[in-house]
Amino acid sequence: MSDESHVHSKALRLDVGDWVDYFSSLQVNCERWLACVELGSPTAKEERPDPRSPSRPFGRPLRTIGYDPHADELEIAVGGGVSQRPSLRYFVSSPRAITVEEFDHTRAVLVDDSNGDRTLIRFFGLPAPGTALRRGHGERVRRPRLR
Repeated sequence: MSDESHVHSKALRLDVGDWVDYFSSLQVNCERWLACVELGSPTAKEERPDPRSPSRPFGRPLRTIGYDPHADELEIAVGGGVSQRPSLRYFVSSPRAITVEEFDHTRAVLVDDSNGDRTLIRFFGLPAPGTALRRGHGERVRRPRLR
């Protein structure tokens, strides 16, 4: 039996009026997410992205995310260390469509902009600070608390 039979997902295309609230809801618990941003183009005939793909190890801690309707811009800040200062900021100007797919512990947000470019933002949920994570072979490691 394939692992996919146990994966629950739902896909939703967000209405423009819901963008601010959706990204604000992610911002509330941003310390519980790793994020990975991938740039692409709809002209390349690619299959539907899988948010559970091997890109997970490259996720960085999400610091902030939000849509500014006045600037018509989506901002994502990831990374940083103990200082909690973002190491990377991504801006998507003039988004025209945002589709969200949520799985048990991951999310994928696909943003199409006015130039026809696509940005895929993958989110990977982390357990609460101080709870044990499992690595390979049963090794347990504590997730550090952010300061």
